[in-house]
Amino acid sequence: MAPEPRHYTPRETPEALLHEAIIRREFVPYYHPQYDVLTGAPLGAEVLVRWYHPDRGTVPPSEFLPMADRSGEVLELGEWVTATACREMAPWREAWPGFRAYHNCSPRQLATAGFAERLLGILDRGRVDPGSVDIELAMQTAHGLDATGRANLERLRERGAAVVIDDVGIDALALPPGLGVDGLKLPPALMSRLLHDDDAEATARQAVAMAASMPRGVAANGIEDPSQREALIVLGVTRMQGFLFCRPGPATGLGSIQVRPLLTRPRMRG
Repeated sequence: MAPEPRHYTPRETPEALLHEAIIRREFVPYYHPQYDVLTGAPLGAEVLVRWYHPDRGTVPPSEFLPMADRSGEVLELGEWVTATACREMAPWREAWPGFRAYHNCSPRQLATAGFAERLLGILDRGRVDPGSVDIELAMQTAHGLDATGRANLERLRERGAAVVIDDVGIDALALPPGLGVDGLKLPPALMSRLLHDDDAEATARQAVAMAASMPRGVAANGIEDPSQREALIVLGVTRMQGFLFCRPGPATGLGSIQVRPLLTRPRMRG
């Protein structure tokens, strides 16, 4: 049975509970692997986070992440998640040379002076090459960057990290002028329409063309059906993640990430 909704007292605000949860380490990093669907090889994993509240149970990220960003708690939470991920992903980096970490960055993080240096410091202490990291941000965040945010991204790119827009196609497919972007990612909302919406397919095709000259190219997230995989391969997308291949989970639950056999052979269109 789901826990009863929690009613907060004035002294027990959601923000206060979030702060206490960070101190008590009630959060668990989750990882969502990405695969080369032509070879089945694991290429990396998106770093996510889940909150397990002792009374409320699992708190959805859609509830606590915006609150963490508004309050500034995302800075401490993000640093802890990154440091933990550096340690927990070490066996995958050893087993799969080139295995990448895909880290989401929020508006508050990017707008904070010194964010890039703090992140690079965590990676250095964790013995993680910044060149094996993708910094993922939403298109809206990219368009709203101030001078500090752009400087943070440029500093990360100087050290080898890639900048990827991770929700391409939700709004207008137009990149912010002057911003260095190394790759694009098609989101689940677009993938859910891919097979029955000509506009969604056209957007995916446009993204593939736009990313052709980018070092990280284009990836797709939210693949749940073999037909989606086939359609994307025809369009030129081979890096994918989604429930079709593997559900996100903690490092202990995922265990040793293995090659995923090809689930279907793509039927090339004439």
